[in-house]
Amino acid sequence: MTKKIPFKGRILMIGYGSVGHCTMPMIDRHLDMPLSRVTVVEPDDHSEEIAPYVARGVTYVNKELTKKNYKDVLAKYVGRGDMVLNLSVNVSSQDVMAWCQQNGANYLDTCIEPWPGYYDNPKLPANERSNYHLRYTTREMAKKWPKGSPTMVVTMGANPGLISHFVKAGMMEIGREKNKNLPEPKTREGWARLAMDIGLKTIHIAERDTRWQMCRRSWTSSSTPGASTASSAKGCSPRSSAGAPTRSACRWTPTSIRWGRNARST
Repeated sequence: MTKKIPFKGRILMIGYGSVGHCTMPMIDRHLDMPLSRVTVVEPDDHSEEIAPYVARGVTYVNKELTKKNYKDVLAKYVGRGDMVLNLSVNVSSQDVMAWCQQNGANYLDTCIEPWPGYYDNPKLPANERSNYHLRYTTREMAKKWPKGSPTMVVTMGANPGLISHFVKAGMMEIGREKNKNLPEPKTREGWARLAMDIGLKTIHIAERDTRWQMCRRSWTSSSTPGASTASSAKGCSPRSSAGAPTRSACRWTPTSIRWGRNARST
């Protein structure tokens, strides 16, 4: 039996797309807390997929977070000592983090996301509409947070995010082939030293995103002349644990594949 970790606070999950579908079972499996302290807020309707968890106490709110209402929504469901899981798109990570800092809530997301209209805003220079700029300004924000402030874990998706843990695990496995008692490094300098000691020169990370292939097949397989985008992309929806398609539509951008408004490709 998996040993559960006690958590006495509340959890607010923003978005219930492909990542949210995977995260809810992990909360249930690994955290020692009643599901009645978990709330999901999202703009799309996944009520059928989340119904088993709602039956066990999860609060499900079909509502879109915007610049005008996000503070009120956050204040209603989380506060000091609670946790915000931002698994959405089109919800500003920086604004939500700023609110969490002011109100004592912890925070985790899969990517630094802006409000809608950021990436294609012609009034902003191209360099300010980049992921690099979002990460840079987030790091600058963090410098102003006092010691002991709530924890903010940013871009903890698959890559970046989980892949970092895989790389470190691989480095430790190689290192312990020579030294079984090798301690795990605690600092960036320590990891750099370990990389030097094991002769690590290059890290190559290869990804295969089958969801993009699903989208491509769906977009190219429609034989109906003049078929609408919505009908052509119907097969792009992520699937629930039961295998049934969800209602989120697939949207392609030059930098990512995004599932509807409330999930991301990570």
